[in-house]
Amino acid sequence: MKNFIDKIIISFFILTFLFSSVNYSQELIKLSADSISGRVYYPNSNQKFTNKDNIDFSLKDYNDTQWEILDTRFLPENSADWNGVGWFRFYFDIDSSLVNKNIALFIYNTGKIKMYLNGEFYLSTNKMDRIPKLLRFTKSGMNIIAVKFENPDWITLNDAGHWAGFRLVISEFEYGISLAVDQINKVIIERLIFVIPALILSLIHLLIFLFDRRTKQNLYYVGFLLFFAFYIYILFNSYLSTSQISLVFFGRLAPFTLNFLLLMGSLTIFAIFNHKSKNSKWYVLAAFILGISGFIMPGKIIIYYFSYAFISIVSAEAGRIMFRKDASSRGVSNIIRIGFLIFSFSGIYQMILSFDLVGPLFGTYNVFLYGVLVFLLSMSIALAKEFVENKLSLEKQLVQVRELSQKTLEQELEAKELENQKKILELENKRKTKELEEARELQLSMLPQKLPQFENLDIATYLTTAAEVGGDYYDFLQTDDGSLLIAVGDATGHGMKAGIMVSIVKGLLKSVSSINSIPDFFNRSTAVIKEMNLGNLFMSLSILKIKNGNVTASFAGMPPLYHYNSEKRKVEQIVLKGMPLGAYNNFPYETRSFSLKQDDVLLIISDGIVELFDDKKKMFDYERVAEVLNRNHDKSPKEIISSFEQEIKKWLNGKLQDDDITMLVVKSI
Repeated sequence: MKNFIDKIIISFFILTFLFSSVNYSQELIKLSADSISGRVYYPNSNQKFTNKDNIDFSLKDYNDTQWEILDTRFLPENSADWNGVGWFRFYFDIDSSLVNKNIALFIYNTGKIKMYLNGEFYLSTNKMDRIPKLLRFTKSGMNIIAVKFENPDWITLNDAGHWAGFRLVISEFEYGISLAVDQINKVIIERLIFVIPALILSLIHLLIFLFDRRTKQNLYYVGFLLFFAFYIYILFNSYLSTSQISLVFFGRLAPFTLNFLLLMGSLTIFAIFNHKSKNSKWYVLAAFILGISGFIMPGKIIIYYFSYAFISIVSAEAGRIMFRKDASSRGVSNIIRIGFLIFSFSGIYQMILSFDLVGPLFGTYNVFLYGVLVFLLSMSIALAKEFVENKLSLEKQLVQVRELSQKTLEQELEAKELENQKKILELENKRKTKELEEARELQLSMLPQKLPQFENLDIATYLTTAAEVGGDYYDFLQTDDGSLLIAVGDATGHGMKAGIMVSIVKGLLKSVSSINSIPDFFNRSTAVIKEMNLGNLFMSLSILKIKNGNVTASFAGMPPLYHYNSEKRKVEQIVLKGMPLGAYNNFPYETRSFSLKQDDVLLIISDGIVELFDDKKKMFDYERVAEVLNRNHDKSPKEIISSFEQEIKKWLNGKLQDDDITMLVVKSI
């Protein structure tokens, strides 16, 4: 993986140019199964190019002898003839062993690509995708791949020191997929290895500094850790980036971050070893100037020279401070020295590695980053050791203080215990509040999402929960015989228990396609509830069955049904006594049948409305419900419910309701 450190080292040692060469001739790309077996093949990036645009360029037999040879990557130093769009042609000599075989094609791309194979459109992509594409040659011998490439932002990338084109890489398909996944996983894992310890250590040492503001070494060390974590984030996100904007942005941030990373590390060493450097302010100024310059003028080689010189000077100063004879570091010098030596070795090895003179160390190309991580850990261990030594010294003093103020400490402990108990109670209240909120959400989720559309019936509903959630419930079911079943219920208890009972009854109701006898349904439901051993948990339920203007009603422990009879012009209360579901087996529930005429109104309620108490502890009662319905019978169901809402609000006069209130109004039209 190429990174900013490699660029600095390579730019500082001009001899690296002796190891590089430029090839401006096109080569026939010969591919066979053996040539890509278990390896990644990099075709020559110098290919036939024209900056014109014509779809005929994709044809296999097109004469491109007049085209120039240009690097497909469009490096800053050789992209003068590039104007943002152009065509490349690749010549492949395909061995018969690769015909109709799956090949992995990696396209490292900074723009938009349209690829043609032997004159036929093959694929297009406009992002930097790390996952390979599928490439398949259908014949042996000469094959032509023509690529139309567009990148309107090429100048921005070149100015940032980044190539603005693309490159093709080929491998076996299975090997390529495995390699891509392994590389991405490795990047993610290494990012976690570097970033997470740095962030954890930064939090710990920030807390240590906040506890003791005199330990400035901890503050500098926090800066060192945060800049390191941010640098790692920039480095690895640059690899995973699929956006040109983010690629340029990360490239601009890298110099600033690296300069301040090493600056904060040096300041940490100065503070640990009690060294007051007169040059510290100049180091800060230089880091700021170089960082801003790198951000404004990315890719300038002179910035790399100065950055490397700055890093060398600051590192040398830190090393001199650590290894001088009179260095004072409170007994932690050897730990930091060992970490610094490993850090220095990693930097030297990274430099040699950038020349390809040695291979990766322990399978990683990021040797320098691991050296920095070891250095971070050594400083953290040293600072922790220093903190422990200070703590032991303070403990000796605290023993004397404790003996003199034992009584005061005991009182403080008692106060702390009371505070802890208070916190525990607060947590318990939050837990209960959350549980009640979950129960309320469960209760509301059980309600129908929309009202049924039934001929000659207008229906409206209303349900509002109390501060402590109960278990009111209403539901509708259109049965196989064309009947409309209306259910209104009220579960005993509060919270999750009531929600459980509601869900059970809703499930029982939804499991039947028709109900011939409401009492039979009640008794079957009671038998099921009893088998579940729910204890003192019951469900009051009203069920109305409406078909062809005929109503059959039966109640299991619910308030009366209010029926405004349009012929008699009055409200009748239909009282049907019965025990709640889950109470007694084979209970003889009563039923009532009657005709529903035009303009008749049915009001089904839970006991929450009749048991409303005003500020004088007077109950709303059943008669008042009948009076309100009688006054508003000529209105629509929604307007009737609105009238009840106004009456309830007036009755409570600002007082909170104690139970859920449910109303369901059916009007024959």
